[in-house]
Formats: sequence, structure tokens, C-alpha cells
Amino acid sequence: SPVRTFSEPKVKDPSAVLKQTYASKVKKDHEIFDYDIIAGIRRFIGYGLLKRTILLTMANMLDRQDIGRLQETFLMADTTHSGTITMPELKNAFEKLNIPDLDDVEMEKIFKGMDHDHSGQIHYAEFLAALAEGAGLVTTTALSDAFDRIDIEGKGYITHDDLKAILGHSYDKTVVDKMIEEGD
Repeated sequence: SPVRTFSEPKVKDPSAVLKQTYASKVKKDHEIFDYDIIAGIRRFIGYGLLKRTILLTMANMLDRQDIGRLQETFLMADTTHSGTITMPELKNAFEKLNIPDLDDVEMEKIFKGMDHDHSGQIHYAEFLAALAEGAGLVTTTALSDAFDRIDIEGKGYITHDDLKAILGHSYDKTVVDKMIEEGD
């Protein structure tokens, strides 16, 4: 039987296809961060460490289909396409919104509150955790799944050892004691 060959589609400017695909996902600059997102971030950074850890666990388990707008928002803020958001990138995104009450002190507080692992960068899951509630992604099912992931042995409650396992290298006994006290 004859060998079938397939030819590449003829495109005059291949980069135009990429730009068009990327542009279809991109919103106008002033839509990068809207007031609802900032309100959600402010709420998130006010939560205790246990709740933020549960939201972060949940963010790691979210279905890609449910996070479309948040993914676009992250990609728009990540102007260097590094997969993380730095302080200057976050500040730039907020400045485009022209919010008058976001001074450098408030920006630093927001950035540190979102940077759960204290790496100096906001990773995708940290970003999703901070915005999930405001986006309506915190459901009973999602919280139950996050709880079950933390409660490794399925005991029906979270122990010190469970939190130690989920925190990994960022484990600190004093912090975990506070988390358990917060949960109680």
C-alpha cells in the first residue's frame, strides 16, 4: 500500500497564529485585576494559617475547567512568563487598575500574604488559593476533598502529624500548634 504523507499547513506568518491564540486569551490591561479580586485577596490574607493552608490544598486540586478566568488573570500578571508572579509584576498589575489606597506598605502586605511558602514569588497554586473563594470555587465538595487530602489516614479529624506531612519543609511546631488551636 502506498505511504501516505501529510504536509504541514501553509501559514504565511507562524508567529501570527501564536499571537492570535494568545491574544484570544488576553483581556484588556484594566481587566487584569478588578475590585472583586482585590477584595478576595484582602480577605484571604486576613485568614488564619490553617484556613489558608486548606485553601492552598484545595487550589492544588481544582479542576482546570473551573479556573479559566483565574488562569487568564495569572498569565496576564506573569509578564515575564516565569510561572510565578514577582512583587514588581503584582504591583504593575495593581497599578493598571489605578486603585488609590494601594500604597507600597499595602502592596507588601498583600504580596507576603499570598506568598504562602515565603519564596519571594507567588506560585500558581498560591494565587488560586487567594482568589478561589471570591471566584466561587470554594464549595463543600472542594473543601471536603481538601480536608480528606490533609487527613491522610481518614480519621475524620486533622492531627499535628497530618499538618506536618502537608507542610513538608516549611513545618514549624509552634506554627502548627497555632493552626491546631485555630481549628479547635
